[in-house]
Amino acid sequence: MRVSIFSDRVGAGRELAVLLEAERGTAAIVLGIPRGGMVVAAAVARVLDLPLASVPPRTPPSLVGRTAVVVDDGVATGATAMAACRAVQARGAVRIVLAAPVAPVDWHPDASVVDEWVCPHRVREFWAVGTFYRDFTQTTDAEVNALLGDQWT
Repeated sequence: MRVSIFSDRVGAGRELAVLLEAERGTAAIVLGIPRGGMVVAAAVARVLDLPLASVPPRTPPSLVGRTAVVVDDGVATGATAMAACRAVQARGAVRIVLAAPVAPVDWHPDASVVDEWVCPHRVREFWAVGTFYRDFTQTTDAEVNALLGDQWT
């Protein structure tokens, strides 16, 4: 059974941005997990007027002393999200916020790596991230490059 919560990744990012409003006006940077997470992250960054990069950063932004908002399009097992957060931690981020629109209800990130976990939809019956999107079309490298090139700050 397919249960769509989001129309697409952009809509999911806009919803997620509402919960991340406290980061607006700070020195935070939004880091998307390629590839689908980049679309969600770009929407978050655009709404909050924050810079956008990818994890791992294609061009290494200075994360020392900054908050890193690590965004994916959803968390299934959490392995990718935690690897991304560890990479960001190694680059010197002072605070790491992991944000995803949807995840299993009983999944929580490693507190020694993630300072804040933001997820508006924690689902009991979780099969795959894509089942929660009406449009879960694969994101291409060209789309990711375009998002990174489309900086609004």
